[in-house]
Amino acid sequence: MCSLEPFPLLEHGQYEILNWMIMLGVVGPAVRGNVYAYEPMEASGGGWTVVDMDLEDARERSGALVSEVGRS
Repeated sequence: MCSLEPFPLLEHGQYEILNWMIMLGVVGPAVRGNVYAYEPMEASGGGWTVVDMDLEDARERSGALVSEVGRS
């Protein structure tokens, strides 16, 4: 998915997916998000989303996961 070109994505209102992919790469798969709001933007074909990502919880769960892997 990272090889998707920005301009074709922009034409279809899907350019935001690259930002979410970067965020997932930074915080890792253990993070969970709660969507607080979503507002579609018909002009661009996309929308605005407000998400709370609990990084402290993700860090604790990642640490527990690492501990379990180390035991096996």
